[in-house]
Amino acid sequence: MADENLHMECSECGGTMLLDEQQIMLVCPYCGNREPMDEVTASRLNAKDAKEAAKEKRAAQQHKAQQRSNAGKGIKKAFLAVVGVIVGLGILGGVMSAIEDAEWEAEQANRLKTPYTWPTSGIGSMLPQPAATTGYIDPYAGSGFEIDVPCESENDCALYIERVKEAGFTVDASTSGSRYEAYNADGYQVKIYYYTYQKPAYMEIGIEPPLEAKLITWPTIGVGAKVPLPPSTMGVIENASEKDFCAKLVNVSREAFATYCESCVKAGFDKNYSIYDDRFWGENSVGDRLRVEYIGFDKIEISIYAKDN
Repeated sequence: MADENLHMECSECGGTMLLDEQQIMLVCPYCGNREPMDEVTASRLNAKDAKEAAKEKRAAQQHKAQQRSNAGKGIKKAFLAVVGVIVGLGILGGVMSAIEDAEWEAEQANRLKTPYTWPTSGIGSMLPQPAATTGYIDPYAGSGFEIDVPCESENDCALYIERVKEAGFTVDASTSGSRYEAYNADGYQVKIYYYTYQKPAYMEIGIEPPLEAKLITWPTIGVGAKVPLPPSTMGVIENASEKDFCAKLVNVSREAFATYCESCVKAGFDKNYSIYDDRFWGENSVGDRLRVEYIGFDKIEISIYAKDN
């Protein structure tokens, strides 16, 4: 069976890739992309802080990208007009991406120098304050809390993680390289990542409240209707359309999750399928891709994508 802790984001679609049975290739269960275990891939595996991860973070947190200066945008537009004629849009896209990377890294370095005030109440106060006295508290974290703080070494990150464990975040803990995720007894989830691709290196520390679950109606139309009824319909539907569907559900034990994975196979998702302790993926006869993941604290996430999506 593949190593479940050793994984990375697919460079084609952003999905989570896993090692194949021979432990020599990475396979994406969503788009089918395969990547060999060369030195570059190994470095991306050993540190979740690869630049691809930073790009995904920017995409998920658009407000950080919007902080780029108007002057910088003007320069890029002028650059696009001139260089686009000379080298074509294909090469330009890579150049523009490099410019955006450099801009974001410079801004992040400045943000990490800003003094912050650690919360004394609310969800953020549930976590121990890191040693660094400067950093960036994300004002767009919604009901959660997130902060980036400079962190000189992976050992310093490990020491902070130990303090987080002492604060009670040890339930359904998951760790891989420089990543740590866990819940406390009340269902609050902490996520810690250590990024080293730029200087200064930094920790991203986040905490999210328990899922605000409610009784949902399982879809009867669209691609979601192809998914068998799960053992619980208490949760949240995050996306529902003709082409894709995603829901997070509570009150599903690991045992119920394992049984449900078997029912997905029986329901026709028996092509190119794999079952692990905490995830399942498979395809049906028309190529729809189903993924079911146990995400901790008796919660699962179900996602299905139509073949042409």
